[in-house]
Amino acid sequence: MIAYTFLIAAVTLCHQGYALPLEVTNQYGESENLTDYLTWMRNYGYLQKDSSDSLLRVVDIEGGIRRMQLYGNIPQTGQFDAATIALTKKPRCGVPDPAGVSSETGDALGGALEKRYAHTGGKWEKTMLSFRILNSAGSGKISSTASNDAIRRAFKVWSDATPLKFEEKTGGFADIYLKFGREYHGDPYPFDGVGFTLAHAYPPMSGFGDLDGDVHFDDAEPFAEVTDQYSRDIDLFIVALHEIGHALGLAHSSVEGALMLPYYQPPDVTMASYTLPYDDQVGIQLLYGGPEAPPAADPTTKKPSNPGAPPVTPGKPEIGACNSLSFRAIGYIRGELFAFKGDRYWRIRTPKTLLTKVEGDETKFFWYNLPNDIDAAYERYHDQRIVFFKGNNYWEYDGLNAVTGFPKTIKELDARLPSNVDAVLTYNEYLKTYFFKGNQVWRFDEGTQTVDEGWPYEIDLVFPGIPADLGAAFRYKDGIPIFVKGSQYYMYNDLTRAVDPGYPKAFGEDFLGCEPGKLEGGGGSGAATRTPTLLGVVLGTLLMVLNQFL
Repeated sequence: MIAYTFLIAAVTLCHQGYALPLEVTNQYGESENLTDYLTWMRNYGYLQKDSSDSLLRVVDIEGGIRRMQLYGNIPQTGQFDAATIALTKKPRCGVPDPAGVSSETGDALGGALEKRYAHTGGKWEKTMLSFRILNSAGSGKISSTASNDAIRRAFKVWSDATPLKFEEKTGGFADIYLKFGREYHGDPYPFDGVGFTLAHAYPPMSGFGDLDGDVHFDDAEPFAEVTDQYSRDIDLFIVALHEIGHALGLAHSSVEGALMLPYYQPPDVTMASYTLPYDDQVGIQLLYGGPEAPPAADPTTKKPSNPGAPPVTPGKPEIGACNSLSFRAIGYIRGELFAFKGDRYWRIRTPKTLLTKVEGDETKFFWYNLPNDIDAAYERYHDQRIVFFKGNNYWEYDGLNAVTGFPKTIKELDARLPSNVDAVLTYNEYLKTYFFKGNQVWRFDEGTQTVDEGWPYEIDLVFPGIPADLGAAFRYKDGIPIFVKGSQYYMYNDLTRAVDPGYPKAFGEDFLGCEPGKLEGGGGSGAATRTPTLLGVVLGTLLMVLNQFL
């Protein structure tokens, strides 16, 4: 493959920026004009639309290239190398990629701090949406019937993952219109023929008026029903699925394997049915919530002998003794709680909203190759990796994908950290993570990757009122620390540096929705819903910093 380098031919300073005559040259000394590549960067949101080639600054171009590389899941060199040039040739969605700023360099990296799903800022304020297919693909690669069916199947995938319902209209008004067109097709963004932009969509509340929610496909593309993974055709179902994600409020993701990656990903032709990747599930469910579970029929319920008697209503299913269930690890990951025990995990959207089966689901079918009986888990802030601990080792996952090179020993993080940890609690905003074992706690700095000097301390000195030998710890969505021991949990107040009155309470009852029941030593029932004021959070965090031996 031709190796490309980034060549700056000359640099002169002007009051508006740096004038940069730029060239891309290959290993044979052949030059290529950057104009086309800069235009590509403008079209997809990596440079400002009105920027002049001659006045672009190095930081603008390099920052834009790094964002391109981030969303293309290639090394972020900041240069037009071979992999980056190849990225500009790949078919993709026409919706520009999100922009952002790196806290480390100040460069516009577009999602470097949010390497995950992203939202456009708008959402539908109703759950029943109508759509209308104005025409079908006319490329000759797919029939009208198959074209319409691919779009309908795409809507069903999104309805299966959310409480949204979609009604097809054959005439009149609809919330979402879908159509195929070429070049100038009735909106401000003409298509470009075969290759490059496959389709684009307008999110809800986009500011485009009647275009909000609409999806347009470039009819010059070879859309088809792809049954061969080596096919050069474009699978319409996958493209429609992606664009409907935009029409519902999702922006592009930079997570490898996510549906909302900006570049076309050929389907796995062996799949019997399509399930949204985890990153896309979390993104859409944070907007609309999870699917409404239908009431499950209980096969053990007998038909009443008296036809006039009220039907027998079965009680809630039990996870053994639900209120006495204790977990080995609980982590707050991608906006949800994941509780682990043995070879199973429980996924909790909100208190008493269980997304897995009541008896849990097998962990190996969610995080492939993750061992059973993990000790602790948390999501790391600066790179959104999920870290799992067991015994002497730890594993890192990028979403559902295991990071190569793991497991590593906990001692590789810092030789002072203990093995067989009881729990891990992270304060993301300060890059501090607490490791608990027995009656001691270690504070680990995520920035320096070292244990802070002077640690460990006894748990009760750092978190007064929290017992030793914990089972799990996590900070919930409102930032409140929750400590779990056995089947009970403690809600801790950083402002007062004390356990809230009335705790411990039953974790199973408040988070899993178990039937109320008395627990020895419990303080009653009540979901973890205390929400501190912003001032309270700030003061509490400052007190925590001052009082925890900084």
